[in-house]
Amino acid sequence: MNIDQLQYVVEVARTKSISLASENLLVTQSAISQSISRLEEELEIKLFTRSRMGAFPTQEAAPIIEKCWYILDTVQAIKEEAKYQSEVLRGNLRLSAIPGAMPMLVNAVSSMKNSYPEVTFELSEKASGEIIKDIRNHQTDLGLIAMYEGDLRGRSPEVTFQMITEGKLVLAVNPESPLASKKSVTPQELAGQHFALYHDEFVDSFMDQLATLCGPISILFRTNNTNALSAALKQQMAITVGHDYSFFFDLFSQNSGVSILEVEMPQRPIQFGWMSAEKSQVSRIAERFLDRFQYEFSKLPPVIHR
Repeated sequence: MNIDQLQYVVEVARTKSISLASENLLVTQSAISQSISRLEEELEIKLFTRSRMGAFPTQEAAPIIEKCWYILDTVQAIKEEAKYQSEVLRGNLRLSAIPGAMPMLVNAVSSMKNSYPEVTFELSEKASGEIIKDIRNHQTDLGLIAMYEGDLRGRSPEVTFQMITEGKLVLAVNPESPLASKKSVTPQELAGQHFALYHDEFVDSFMDQLATLCGPISILFRTNNTNALSAALKQQMAITVGHDYSFFFDLFSQNSGVSILEVEMPQRPIQFGWMSAEKSQVSRIAERFLDRFQYEFSKLPPVIHR
């Protein structure tokens, strides 16, 4: 048994796919498959059921995979301790994030706080445009935003953007909605629906495009409060639109079983990532936090809606 084998097991369990694990880890599918098979022989237990649909952990493998996660977390902590053992961080880090991403942000903050107890954090939830303004005005240190590819290229030397992943806008509906049984809908199928919308420039652009395809749209309300959107969805007053990663991160969508649908119309890919002041001005605290967030993010299962 070795660390590489544990990484392969965890990544296959996370992605439910040997091919995706191969792409993410930059290792051949054959190497991953053979390594896991050797580990199964060593442990005398089957870890995955493999088929053309993917690779799925067996019921018996669940506690083993959980321990693999724990070991890899410990290894990561050892690496960080070795890298930063002489470093004592003190200070404040101001973080902002688009709606829905806050639960992931809190996880990363909690994890970092354990290592650096003298660092304090300030968290705020805002739309991407507001976060960008705050970064430029030095009112926040790091902002988790969404933006179109190339929007900052050559125009904003005072800020930098570090992409985490790409996404798009999707619909969220109550599980009891007639739309919930669908994986995707046409714009025409949304005619007559009421919408509750978050104040967001991407959402506004999306709705303008949707209106050209399906006609006038009924908007129940616009808000910057995700609890209001959650209430409208829960009571089937309206449906909403948002970034796929926002819904994926958002605790209310995971807990209440909100159904996510794609809309069958062209979209520009939206990049999801961190904005900060130019790299030379990023503090050591911010650098450490970005490392910690990236590690926590790597543990998440991939978003289904792509």
